[in-house]
Amino acid sequence: MRIKSIEKLLAVVLSIKKKNDAVLDATGGRFNIFQTLGVNHYENKHSLILAALLNPGGTHGLKDEFLNLFVKMIAQKNSSLDFDCSNVTVITEHVITDGRLDIIIKNPEQAIIIENKIYARDQSEQLIRYNNYAEQKYDIGKYIILYLTLWGNEASKQSSGATEYICLSYENDIIEWLEECLKISLRHPTVRETLVQYINHLKQLTNQDMESKNSEEIVKALADNVESSIIVYQNFNNMKSMLIEEMVKRVSEKFDLNYSLKNENSFHFYKNDWPTGAGIYFAENNKQLYFAFKNQAASVGKAEPQYLIKELFDIDPIPFDQYGYKLIAPHWNFDNEILIDISNGKFEKEIVIKYLDLALRYLEKNVNVENNIKEPFNG
Repeated sequence: MRIKSIEKLLAVVLSIKKKNDAVLDATGGRFNIFQTLGVNHYENKHSLILAALLNPGGTHGLKDEFLNLFVKMIAQKNSSLDFDCSNVTVITEHVITDGRLDIIIKNPEQAIIIENKIYARDQSEQLIRYNNYAEQKYDIGKYIILYLTLWGNEASKQSSGATEYICLSYENDIIEWLEECLKISLRHPTVRETLVQYINHLKQLTNQDMESKNSEEIVKALADNVESSIIVYQNFNNMKSMLIEEMVKRVSEKFDLNYSLKNENSFHFYKNDWPTGAGIYFAENNKQLYFAFKNQAASVGKAEPQYLIKELFDIDPIPFDQYGYKLIAPHWNFDNEILIDISNGKFEKEIVIKYLDLALRYLEKNVNVENNIKEPFNG
């Protein structure tokens, strides 16, 4: 009887999901220029969008109205900075002595510094360095540092130290600010529609893209079938692990490699003569899937950084990834719809096989890199 109850519940949920999909198809809700252009996880692209909106001299034509709303939002987070929005300059990728500020909003006496993190890792002493710059440039109380992430995460201690900063999230803060911007953009149709698409894009990135009415129907269906809902919930992670292991096993057989699966967060492939822990990794970092080479030392974060392999990776080497790494997709733990692509083979073909094949081809031509991967760690 329990199986029949669970099947009935799942059928109801799937029906609501199909109804939501039909609405999106009928209204063009799936079309999004930001997603088409691949904005997803690139911080610099999001920084450019935010800076364009925050710039009083921007082509949006609403002068400092967006900026005023942004400053008001910051003030609600107990900021003591009374920021003057007149005579403001907004700059992205602002070069300082030991780094770059993602966004700086400044007037002659004050500054708002934004460190924008979508999925990338914190750099060593990053916020500390930014704070040192601000201390030298501005008087005490004349600047603030904002740490912006998808979910409102705190910065790592190695990045922030004792630096004071305010956490912001795309999930809540930026979407709510953009929705306020939308209200004052009704007579600017191009700006309005751009804001709508960017809001929808951020909702997709933060798993909020189902219509609220349909979401409420699903919640009610679950509440009406509590026992079945609990059974599904209790077995969800086991199902996820099974799907991932089946995928990894198929890929390892295809390439005649060994594999290691670390719960449902990461996996790596390796050859028979590679030491334990060494491999071609697909692992989670800040809710994103990244791809990298690791020797045995790198698997415990103690590798000697080598050089960036630009043919494969685009983020600089660190002790965990001696040749750099590349963010290649959202991680399934934070975007469960990816499990659909894992179950039907799409993720396997378009992500895992694609990058594993690139890695193996590179190693064939660069024996020195494979020799480095094969190095045992004696630390």
